[in-house]
Amino acid sequence: MPGETLESGLAREIKEELGLNVSYMEYLFSEPNQFKYSMVKYNIVDMYYRVSVSSLSNITLDSESSWYGWFRKKSIRSEQVAFTSVIAALDKLGYIDTPHSLASH
Repeated sequence: MPGETLESGLAREIKEELGLNVSYMEYLFSEPNQFKYSMVKYNIVDMYYRVSVSSLSNITLDSESSWYGWFRKKSIRSEQVAFTSVIAALDKLGYIDTPHSLASH
């Protein structure tokens, strides 16, 4: 949205897509990424934040979301994740279960 910060946009998206109110937000790091649209590659940057919400009891999925889930550390395999930048972020956070080479993704 025009004039919106990353943090206010994240809080808005969490509210819109899950019906949850963000009570705490902390910037963690960023990862470079590429995104292809109409045969053009765009260089973008993915930002990662740690957030807390006021309550998990009222999760309401919007029309863009079909499911949600909770995962234990080391329970996610890199081949389950679509984007290299997300694999790198999960690896930095210690969530990927096996050693892997990002060069292979």
